[in-house]
Amino acid sequence: MKLLILPLLALGSTAHAAPLLGTINSFFESSFCRQSHCTLSSREPLGGGVVDFRYTLAPERLPQPGDMPEAGPTLSVIRVNNVVTSVGYAQGVQDDLLYPGGYLSSVLAKAFTFAAGSAVSEAALSRLEGGCEQANGQEVRIPVGRFTLSCVNSYGEYPDAWRVAFRLYR
Repeated sequence: MKLLILPLLALGSTAHAAPLLGTINSFFESSFCRQSHCTLSSREPLGGGVVDFRYTLAPERLPQPGDMPEAGPTLSVIRVNNVVTSVGYAQGVQDDLLYPGGYLSSVLAKAFTFAAGSAVSEAALSRLEGGCEQANGQEVRIPVGRFTLSCVNSYGEYPDAWRVAFRLYR
């Protein structure tokens, strides 16, 4: 019986780690960023102590000789007076963005889990995206620990194309 409890405790502790949001901790120096091979792609001061840091993660597949290099997903980390206040991801799509077991679903679930300190499953992200598609541009939200994970669709200039934006915030 004791042997079963220890693995369960270990699983629980990883799902409820200290969140990045609300701290001055470095996203770039985090274990998540090291494992995802992050690079700082831009730093944009937005005014009033607000800065948007963009980090590009490793692509799903490394390029083979002769292939054009492909960038991985880029996450936005917003800091206000050096405190991390939100982590987000946005992409233009024509069909669904997230697929069960897909690279993007997995990396976003890990990123939001790391940022919130509470588990965000691929299934929860997929449900959120589905609700977002039905909301016609309205924000759809789910609670994640002490934080909110939201999704907004905005329609573009092309039929059946839109921009999906996920953001985790306080």
